[in-house]
Amino acid sequence: MAENILKTDVKRDKNTLYWVDKGGVFAKPRKQPGVPEGKKTKVADHDIDLDRTKYLYFLKGDPLIIARAERQVGGSKRKKAAKKAGGGKKGGAKRTVKKAAKKGGKKGGKKRR
Repeated sequence: MAENILKTDVKRDKNTLYWVDKGGVFAKPRKQPGVPEGKKTKVADHDIDLDRTKYLYFLKGDPLIIARAERQVGGSKRKKAAKKAGGGKKGGAKRTVKKAAKKGGKKGGKKRR
């Protein structure tokens, strides 16, 4: 579960992107067609030591609250690949398998009656 760290006085605006970074909470106007890209501005200050190796930091609520959640370690486990027949550390010679010879004189196709 997430734990709240700091409550700010910033009201959320739907046309603005907010994020937590070193030194504060920053905001930038959302991209809109025909409008030049806006510049980032600092909207709140914090003195939190961000430990990004153990925690994921994000903003939630209105007014904005800085929260953090523990990162998952390792992600999902994957199945082990099937071992190759005859392979391994011993490094033996490759075996070749001959195909069985076809019976019958005609080439392919169904038998006609």
